[in-house]
Amino acid sequence: QFGTGWLGDEREYLDSRNYHTEEIFKSYPTPIWTEKPVNQWRKFEPIRNQSSSSSCVSHALALALGIENFLEEGKFEVLSARFIYSRGYVPESGGMFYLQALEIARKEGTCLEQQMPSMGLDENQMRIKDDTPNERWVAQIYKANSYIFLPLDIDIIAGTIESTKKGILAGVRFNDGGFANAEVVLDKGGKYGHAIVFTDYTLYKGKKALVFQNSWAKQFGFGGLGVITEEQFKNGVILSAYLIDFKYEQQKANKPMIFINSTSLKVGDRGNDVLKLQVGLQWLGFFPANQECTGYFGGITRQAVRDFQKAYS
Repeated sequence: QFGTGWLGDEREYLDSRNYHTEEIFKSYPTPIWTEKPVNQWRKFEPIRNQSSSSSCVSHALALALGIENFLEEGKFEVLSARFIYSRGYVPESGGMFYLQALEIARKEGTCLEQQMPSMGLDENQMRIKDDTPNERWVAQIYKANSYIFLPLDIDIIAGTIESTKKGILAGVRFNDGGFANAEVVLDKGGKYGHAIVFTDYTLYKGKKALVFQNSWAKQFGFGGLGVITEEQFKNGVILSAYLIDFKYEQQKANKPMIFINSTSLKVGDRGNDVLKLQVGLQWLGFFPANQECTGYFGGITRQAVRDFQKAYS
């Protein structure tokens, strides 16, 4: 009845490991698992409707970008999934790749839903790229700075939700009937793929569970919300990521002088020299201002070094 449209595979997950880093999730608290009433589960309306199109990834990205705007501006904007989908669908297979969609969110962003409607459209309608220079200008406002992949650990993802309040994107695999109920049944070897957004966490029937917002309209689950229990999380969540803020505040104070003894630092290194490198890059605006400098050279540090080198040729 529904298109799924997420084309993730094992290679995509292996690529994503480059972004797994202690710099992000090391300091997040262990969540306190309690049972929350359904009417208190965090959600953002309107619930999206991908209809018969294979545009779940773009709908999930549009929701996550809207949540980013909410966190920065206190206002949830309904953003266009079609702007993203029309740039990234794969004609020979249908749907789009998760990493490709994240790159679109990072490089191009998306415009407002009223500018490029995407709710309830079929596959052919979703593929139409009819945006104007004005839509592209607006999309520069709703563009992620970057994205971070998280380890596939239900406690880390719940802790990330608690600490950041972000929407956490996830790719899942399942078979026929997997999404027949609000409590979904997943299978890593399943023939279908789907993209969703984790918005909350709870104990559900005594089990740890992540609450997700779907793009199959209010007819699904608890009015568009469903749960993935810890067991099903292990069975079929393939990858998970979140977007980094639209912008960072610039440091105002004088920049420190930092002396680094090492002549060569690389991914995987640890120690004071890595910590000094991170602090220096953070003061210069290349290492995210809202991330802890841990002394571990991971994916974020690597990207910051690349950005520094590119800026200074």
